[in-house]
Formats: sequence, structure tokens, C-alpha cells
Amino acid sequence: MGWLGASKTFGVPQATLSRKSQGNDKDKELGRYQTTFATDQETDLEATSELAVRNGIDNRFNKKIKMTGELFLHWLKHFKKHANPSPEKKVLVLVDRHSSHVLSYAKETGIVMMSFHPHCTHRLQSLDVTFFAPLKTFYNQEVSKWLRTHPGRVVTQYQTATLFSETYGKAATNQNAVSGFAKTEI
Repeated sequence: MGWLGASKTFGVPQATLSRKSQGNDKDKELGRYQTTFATDQETDLEATSELAVRNGIDNRFNKKIKMTGELFLHWLKHFKKHANPSPEKKVLVLVDRHSSHVLSYAKETGIVMMSFHPHCTHRLQSLDVTFFAPLKTFYNQEVSKWLRTHPGRVVTQYQTATLFSETYGKAATNQNAVSGFAKTEI
């Protein structure tokens, strides 16, 4: 992809892409958004995460930790507490994969688990199909509108909550939820 294609795809001026690729303007952000953490803060978080991993301490910033059977069972118990399923009032949980020892707990408590076929979850997940795609579109529209009404400014974490709250209601509708299951044929 050339400068022109990248510029059109990502909405960043060609001159900015060229400057960034040559290593100039390292202190400026690319595009219209600022990062959540400064570069030195991210470096500190990564170092802290690595230190925690070396000492056997779980942490939220560890990218290597996967959802294990024990961790999923812990989450499933938390879910049961709040969803309140029973063998008479079952609840459906859609998962990528699951551990077999979790199935017996789920069956006893009225949780029906449906596992997606490997390598096709991106096509089947109803939230991806009908919630996150519209949410992303609506959010980008709100950001564009905000940027037009506030020329010369960038969206920071201080505007994110307001912009998100204005878009969430448009995407999180009963109609979207129903159509998500219909589109994925679940």
C-alpha cells in the first residue's frame, strides 16, 4: 500500500505518514487520537508486568495469560451469581472453546454452553456482527462531528466517555440483539 492508499484508508495526510516513517515528529501523535498512556507510562506498565510474571503474580497487563479452565470456571461462577440461571430457567453462554470440567458445573446450574467452531468465531459472534460494527460506526461519526465543532483540538480520554455514551444507545438496541442471532443463525 502506498502513501496515497494509506492516507485514504486511515484518514491521515500523506505528509504526516511520510514524516512518521522517517522518524521525525516523534512527540506528535499519528492521526486524530491521543494514546491513553504516554510512551514512558506504557514502558513502565510493560516492565511491571514482566516483573510480576517473573515472580508468579497474575496481572491484567500480561498478554501471555490465556483463559484457562480454572479462570473460566471462576468467571462462570461470577456469571451465575449475576445471571441467576437454574435448571428450569436456563441461560445460554456462547464461548470460543471450553474445558470439559466446566461443562458439568454449567449443566448442574442451568447454563447451556454453545461452542463456536474453531477459526470462524469472527463470522459467528453475534455481538461482532450486529453490535460492535454499528457501535464503531456511530462512535466514529460522533468523533468526526466533535472534531468539526472543535477545530484544532484532538479527542482525549476526557471526551471519550461523553462521545461513547451518545453512541452506545444507538447500537445497543433489542432489534440489533435479535438480528445478531438471526444473522449468525444461532
